[in-house]
Amino acid sequence: GDDDDDDVPVGRRKGRRADSDEDFQPDQDDAEEDDDEEEEEEQNSKTTGSRSSIGAAWAQWKLEGIAGGGDIAAILHAVGAADYEVSQRHDLETFCKTHCLRTKAIVEINKLRRQLLRKDTEFGGLGQDEEADAGDSVLLLPPPHANQQDALRQIVLAAFCDRIAKMLPSNLTPQEMTGRRIQYTCNDVEEPVYIHNSSVMYGQSPQYVVYMELYAAKTRKFMKGVTVVQSEWIPRLASSLCVFSKPLELPAPYYNEETDDVRCVMSATYGKGNWALPAQDLSFPQTPDRYRYFARFLLEGLVCPKLKQFAADLKNKPNIMNKPWVKEQISALLQPLVDGKIDSKAKLLEAWAKDSKFLLHAYSLWVKPENLSLVMQNWPPVDADELKAKKPKDATVAAAPVTPAAPLASSSTTKTSGKGAGGNSNSSSSSNGKRVGGGTVKVMSAKGGK
Repeated sequence: GDDDDDDVPVGRRKGRRADSDEDFQPDQDDAEEDDDEEEEEEQNSKTTGSRSSIGAAWAQWKLEGIAGGGDIAAILHAVGAADYEVSQRHDLETFCKTHCLRTKAIVEINKLRRQLLRKDTEFGGLGQDEEADAGDSVLLLPPPHANQQDALRQIVLAAFCDRIAKMLPSNLTPQEMTGRRIQYTCNDVEEPVYIHNSSVMYGQSPQYVVYMELYAAKTRKFMKGVTVVQSEWIPRLASSLCVFSKPLELPAPYYNEETDDVRCVMSATYGKGNWALPAQDLSFPQTPDRYRYFARFLLEGLVCPKLKQFAADLKNKPNIMNKPWVKEQISALLQPLVDGKIDSKAKLLEAWAKDSKFLLHAYSLWVKPENLSLVMQNWPPVDADELKAKKPKDATVAAAPVTPAAPLASSSTTKTSGKGAGGNSNSSSSSNGKRVGGGTVKVMSAKGGK
């Protein structure tokens, strides 16, 4: 994040590239790029040490960075190594000079870390022992494990979701794929961009990367502060810049008991270039169809297992909840769920904690007469312990009436785009519903459902 030329990370030096390009004949652009590199190398060499020490230090940080997925991993390892040396009573300035690090930068990083730890302590984030460590003592960092490295890369993606670059297709062989030949496209500029030679990812060929900044040379633009990301992370962490399809019919939407969520698979595209991303398993969008599927899964006994014994012997199959039919059974079950915005078991338990007869009449319309008495005796169809956890402190207070929601809209006119699929998406719908006396839904269309 430094602006001065002296602060630019030391990049690769000629003759020390891991990818051999001895047979490569540079064109005019490459020759001009070499001029830029030579100028920068000359300036860096004046401030960071000899070429031999630079090569050895760079090789060490490069390996750590590649293993961790980018420049941020190399910086993290460098800071951790410096702190360890100080903890061993070694001189920080000597260590930084040997390993081509700037002492001032390491000191400023640790000052900021202590400041953040003190703030965290103020909000109760640390215990007394950890609070003491936030003072003048050394803040030792153990090397991050694989899950932590992935989490850090995802944090970078979420923070710089508008700075994603994708590698362009190329006919070059792996031997010809040198750093200066690997082209990327991004949203900021129309022309191809390249990974800067100061990055640990220079010479590598990740499909998707996030960059901190673009650096303009004479003829090309280069990415600095590069972090490798996975394409499947983008719809979830950069959802504001993605456009999602409607939920796919195959594989079909389903209820995830572990997360208590209605899930579906959707395809997505990213950015101005509409880069196609792999189909994703995401939370079903907040559309009328979400409540239809939840009602269906409730009838099938997937939400409340105690209802499973009646699922095969209902008056109609539960899948008619997704049909464009107008039936009293459908509206009687669906409308209370929409009015109360109930699309999960947790919300359903809260409703039953307030009113134990909630949905009893609606469900009785689906049950055959011979099973009706058994249903009424065991309603609500959940364990007492589950209800007890949701009971309000003052159980004698009557529940406030639920404000009716707008009439259900046709799912066939619903489009999901913009923000993600987990309830932050922008959706527009045209209503085919009409509310007639007392909140009863007379017309309800669900075209396009499964």
